[in-house]
Amino acid sequence: MPTFVKQVQNQQIIIQVEIHTLDRPDDKHRFDALVDTGAEGTVVSSRVVTALSPMAIDTGRVILADHTEVESPIFLLNVAVPVAKLPGISDQNASGPGETGVGGTVMVMTLPRQPDNYDVLLGMDLLPLFHITLVGGQFLMSV
Repeated sequence: MPTFVKQVQNQQIIIQVEIHTLDRPDDKHRFDALVDTGAEGTVVSSRVVTALSPMAIDTGRVILADHTEVESPIFLLNVAVPVAKLPGISDQNASGPGETGVGGTVMVMTLPRQPDNYDVLLGMDLLPLFHITLVGGQFLMSV
């Protein structure tokens, strides 16, 4: 089972994700993502939207932590966490050499503000694909 370990810093877990639009699967971009088990879904920054130029499929409302609602365009993107390849694991979201991407196609909205240290807030639409352990100030994520 591929596992990676990250230190929890400033009460945040930042990992790399790889994103592409459905019509350009070979045009993958890597972004820093905040792991947020309290977020219902994945949301992206305006930098992701600018880099990928996806077509909006609808509009919706993002409910922020302070319970305010913000209207946002909705995009359909493939979001994957690059992990080491193991024999027998599908390569459908293949990343760099020796990696496969674990994730899938999700509907995302745009973050209402640009965070300083990440471009993706990775929520519970994708996190159940992983085994996650927090222990001793470390974050362990396994497939």
